[in-house]
Amino acid sequence: MVDVTTPSMSANRTEMESLKNKKGMESGSKNGEFTANENFISAMVEFGYDRETCVKALFATQNQSVEAALEWLLENESEEDEEDSEAEDEPHKMVLVFNTSLGMGVGKVAAQAGHATLGIYRELISTAKHHESLALWEQYGEKKIALRAENEEKLISLQAAATELGLPSYLVEDAGFTQIPSGSKTVLSIFGSEESVNKVTGKLKLL
Repeated sequence: MVDVTTPSMSANRTEMESLKNKKGMESGSKNGEFTANENFISAMVEFGYDRETCVKALFATQNQSVEAALEWLLENESEEDEEDSEAEDEPHKMVLVFNTSLGMGVGKVAAQAGHATLGIYRELISTAKHHESLALWEQYGEKKIALRAENEEKLISLQAAATELGLPSYLVEDAGFTQIPSGSKTVLSIFGSEESVNKVTGKLKLL
């Protein structure tokens, strides 16, 4: 059998294969930025993983498949558990930061505290990675601290700082049935280790 492949044809074939491989490696990317496969994320969430963990695993495996990402998580889970063990053993607390500019009455403050506590608690129990920290918090008396902030902008700033540190938070917006206008941001709840939470709210005064 005679090989009739010309140098030009061979070069084109090599270039096509190179482009194909590059396309496979960049699957799920836009403008050089990685974008996780949303279908894969949905499938992985059903196994109890939160979105952040799913994206991390898909990035590590370059969106190959759900199976590849899950295998990566299982292989790396023990290492992450060892790194997080010290943090998980630290005392945890929940802080409630109230917007004092609204001048809420005692009853209104109590109601908003309930909204903030239940709101963040529901988020914590719905995310697998927070279960151990939540159990530790419950074991040591479910510590809650009420603090004050001067206005709505301060609450927003505190929530941004908590998010940057990876701390769960919940910002309550009032329905406006009593005392204050609808949409008013009344109280922010933040949860995490005492050391981490103090980095966000340590300079605030008690309510």
